[in-house]
Amino acid sequence: MKHFHIFLLLAIFLPGCIGNTSKPLLKKSPYDADFNANVKRLSGKKQQEKHIVHLEAAYQSAQKADLLAADSMLNLDKPERWLYVNAYHRRLQDRQQKVLSLLPLESKNGYKPDFLTINNIAERETASRQAAAAYLHQKAAGLLEERTHVAAREAYSTLVDLKEHYYPVWENSAALLDSATINGVEHILIKGVCKIDSWASSTWQKFYTNASDRPYFDIVISSHALDVDVSPDYSSTSYYTETKDIEIGYTEKKDTNGVVIERSPIYETVSATVTETIVEKTASGIVLIDVLYGMSGALIYATSLSANTIFSDRSIQVSGDSRALSSSVMETPGIIFTPSYWAMEDKIVDALNFDFSSFISSKLWTDK
Repeated sequence: MKHFHIFLLLAIFLPGCIGNTSKPLLKKSPYDADFNANVKRLSGKKQQEKHIVHLEAAYQSAQKADLLAADSMLNLDKPERWLYVNAYHRRLQDRQQKVLSLLPLESKNGYKPDFLTINNIAERETASRQAAAAYLHQKAAGLLEERTHVAAREAYSTLVDLKEHYYPVWENSAALLDSATINGVEHILIKGVCKIDSWASSTWQKFYTNASDRPYFDIVISSHALDVDVSPDYSSTSYYTETKDIEIGYTEKKDTNGVVIERSPIYETVSATVTETIVEKTASGIVLIDVLYGMSGALIYATSLSANTIFSDRSIQVSGDSRALSSSVMETPGIIFTPSYWAMEDKIVDALNFDFSSFISSKLWTDK
């Protein structure tokens, strides 16, 4: 049952794992780089024989390989084969069209290439595209019959693939797409002390805070037993004193002619005391989270979220002569105003609400 619950909630909270992708069905043909390079070279006025020969060789090899692969796949007893057959047909048709657009090709020496032409490639591509569309339509309809959110989302992805890559309109695909869009959404009720940010909702999850908004919910996430602890103010004071001899003048010694022959500095000993006071205040909080089935109320998962915050400020006072200090010291106001109990509690609640939203949107299941 544990694995079932994990799979269920992965489907609920990680919908990005299910979706249509634009990744090509086929690997690149090893001949197409050379083929396309020579198509580009021959698109100009000059038609050198070596380029014509290279184009002919790459084209023939690519077409023969793709045609063989497409025909081989027709023998497979799998309906999804039509997706790949059509992909081959499209590539065959595209390559042939590029060559036909270059004709006539003839070198100065009179060399004319002999291109393999598939006369009915357009009809074959249309037939395989129709078969692929029919397969995708049937697959989506079958998924919708499962009547689960996960299956509905897969049906949605399948129908988008059909619409974007095969036919914009195909039978009742538009109606099926509407059904998949509606049935793929999870309706989740958030109740308790924690609030959820607006950005938590997504295409496949709709969050509610009012139990009367719907007759039933798929999932209920409850936050309760909020416990916040705020410490009293804690202060510590330290002192240090520095002493330094400061030159404040000098005495002079003159000869009989009044000329200064010696100067001696005069020093004054000064000292300064630095008083540093640090005031701290901490707060911590914990809230319990229950994830429940909306229909039965059965517990799926239980956890807790915790948060901590700390306020720290310092006051620096200098007494005495600041010239004695070996480094610059910036004095600050002597009074430190600490946050109230309620301000510290609000910070904890805000932090727990943020973690709660993150938990719902992306961090619920890290153990797959």
